[in-house]
Amino acid sequence: MTDAPLTTQAKADRSQSFSAQLWGQFRRHTGGVIGLAVFVLIVLAVYVGPLIHRVDPNKLNIRDKNQGPSWVHPF
Repeated sequence: MTDAPLTTQAKADRSQSFSAQLWGQFRRHTGGVIGLAVFVLIVLAVYVGPLIHRVDPNKLNIRDKNQGPSWVHPF
């Protein structure tokens, strides 16, 4: 048996690093890309949310506890 010489594609695959191969496989996986996009959106919401909505979540208003909906507290 003789060994066939490596083709240019096989040589190119070997020259890629492990992380480049991993990223290439990840990009071809649709579910992984969608999951990464959702994860990035959640992380952005966590960091940008407090800049947009500046209400202290630990502040309680005991007097308005049993009040109905109003324009100040619609829910």
